Amino acid sequence: MHSPIATVLRAYAAGDAFGVYYEFREVDSVSPELRQLEGWPYGGVSDDSLLSLMTLATLDEPTADDAASKFLSELKIAAPHLRGLGPTTRHALGMDVKESEIHLIGKSNGAMMRTALCGLAFNENQVQERNAYVEALARATHSSDDAIKCALIAAELFSSPNANI
Repeated sequence: MHSPIATVLRAYAAGDAFGVYYEFREVDSVSPELRQLEGWPYGGVSDDSLLSLMTLATLDEPTADDAASKFLSELKIAAPHLRGLGPTTRHALGMDVKESEIHLIGKSNGAMMRTALCGLAFNENQVQERNAYVEALARATHSSDDAIKCALIAAELFSSPNANI
């Protein structure tokens, strides 16, 4: 028997690997096959999967603020080895951001992408605790209230099979 959480993680990573080819490109259609992106390993995932795993690994910290601090520390160490870091994450790390991407800082879907799976760690009765961790972890890189709200909604979807959003 397969663990439901392992199945979710595999599906998430597979979707990420599929989407890598299309991210930041204007395309007229999407092909239902895994495509090779130049300079990227075939089937390789983006920072979305890797940052999600890093985020999940912080949930054993005693407080939400401790989790966010640990995430940023681990992110600084891992950054040179991560492919596909968006402008918000690069900005949070003090890295260069392209002039054409400055308007995206703090407003991207990155916080939602990496905190959504945190909902798996909390049951339906742990709403306040889940929200505290997700918000702190999202704000570690993202400043937009809309980005934070999206992160909270996505985590709730993973936490509650009967989410009423």
